[in-house]
Amino acid sequence: DENNPRVWIAQTNNASLFEKPLLPDSRYGEALAFHDNYLFVSKPDEFNSEVFAYKYDGVEWSEVPDALSISNRADALGSAMVAGDGWLALGRGDSDDPIIEVHDYDATRGVWSPAPSPAIPNDIDSASSFGRELVAHGQHLATFDEIKGRVYIFTRQSAAQWGVTTIDIDPMGEGDAPNAIAIHGDMLAVSVDLATSAANALRIYKHENYVDGDPYEEVNAGGSPITTASMALTARTLAVGDITPKSPGTTDLGGRVTLFHLRPDGLWRQVPNLLPFQPAFARERGYDFGQNIAMQDMEIIIGSPNDSSEGLAAGSVVLYSAGIGCDAQRSCSSVHICDMTEPTHRCEEVNTCGNSRVEEGEDCDDGNLEMVTVLGDL
Repeated sequence: DENNPRVWIAQTNNASLFEKPLLPDSRYGEALAFHDNYLFVSKPDEFNSEVFAYKYDGVEWSEVPDALSISNRADALGSAMVAGDGWLALGRGDSDDPIIEVHDYDATRGVWSPAPSPAIPNDIDSASSFGRELVAHGQHLATFDEIKGRVYIFTRQSAAQWGVTTIDIDPMGEGDAPNAIAIHGDMLAVSVDLATSAANALRIYKHENYVDGDPYEEVNAGGSPITTASMALTARTLAVGDITPKSPGTTDLGGRVTLFHLRPDGLWRQVPNLLPFQPAFARERGYDFGQNIAMQDMEIIIGSPNDSSEGLAAGSVVLYSAGIGCDAQRSCSSVHICDMTEPTHRCEEVNTCGNSRVEEGEDCDDGNLEMVTVLGDL
């Protein structure tokens, strides 16, 4: 919570709240990262950067003092933070001296310690976005430089060595620039701010392709225009948050999240339904809905930091689930829909009816055979 130095952790049938006796503008909680049973909370500062660690013992969370040895760092380190497979990376961008610093976890001793970090390219411009946003999965760590129009993928080759692969988003110098990235396994999703279009291009690079410089796959070609605020990627789903006004010329920042699904033919296709603004929900999920997204397995969590129901500084978090219980207060992802019949109340795959999988005794005909022919059953 940027207005108060506190962080919430929500768990099944439980919740925790950490508060710090700090000034409201301390930036405590600017970046968060989970690694196994650790939660890391950054407090970047030009004079005294810190990262606080909390550990879960199966019953409760407790602070672990001095878990990372970066206290009193006067460089605003920690404005970005992500966890990989056995390591934690801290970043700082938008400065004359961008930083990426890595810490390793020794599971045997249960301690964190500084480790060799990726080398910063020597051609990074002043105030580059390099290091401002970090994404990680497994042994891959990625960031981008808007000024150069490049994405950097660092791969942990050994405990002491990082390799790097560079993708030139704007090889012709036309002014195209990456503005958001997401990584999962050997797939990298890049949102590109095109110099010739107000909408962003969405591209998927596969490891075997971008290493060889082969073309990317355009995900949203011919689809609804998107101005990307955030992205999340899993093995088969790409989620893109867009907080631009719902109506041109208005300041109504409704926001939306668009899902793309990797089909069996290897192509990415947009799911017909966006994540909905459902009137059945008691809370108005209007402002900046989609500013942040996280996905894991069959669940998507979406941040709406300026939720208008409780004022502009209230904020809300919305959870969408697939394959689990649902009701008017717990929605499903856009590739599923809640079967509200009793006693089901479960998220089910959308079918040709556009409501739920046909069950014995159900009759349906959505009449949208053209869409069914093109996309098949989702």
